[in-house]
Amino acid sequence: MEKTKVTKRSMLSFGLKTLETYKQLSRQLAALSGAKELTNRDAFLIALMWGFKNGSGPVDSFVKSPTGVRLEFLKDEDIALMAAVQLAVTKDPESLLDFDQRLDLAERYAETGILLLGKMLDEPGDFARAFAAEIMSMAGEQAALAQE
Repeated sequence: MEKTKVTKRSMLSFGLKTLETYKQLSRQLAALSGAKELTNRDAFLIALMWGFKNGSGPVDSFVKSPTGVRLEFLKDEDIALMAAVQLAVTKDPESLLDFDQRLDLAERYAETGILLLGKMLDEPGDFARAFAAEIMSMAGEQAALAQE
């Protein structure tokens, strides 16, 4: 697939300090679906979009863990989602030619997202239900905007 031909990288990395938070997120959200855990891909994409939607921008840098999402497990729609984030951040269509920049932005926004989600996980109450309610609220806002 083309997505692995344009980079020497083989994976998107989780942050070393947030690795346990990814595991905790995976367990909590998997409980909603009855699964044991989410895949690394699912957890990464949730963190990426949460960081992009709710953060003040991507983290500047972070120490990468040896764990993450192998690029071969990404679907075309995942790459498109990361391209949308890249375009929104850079506001330059030419940037879409830089696949390594796309991966870097995705990792940094995911790190922002997992840090925010880690704070939510530390709050009292049922994280999974609170997270689901927040997602439903966002979906409602988007539906209202679409109707305008």
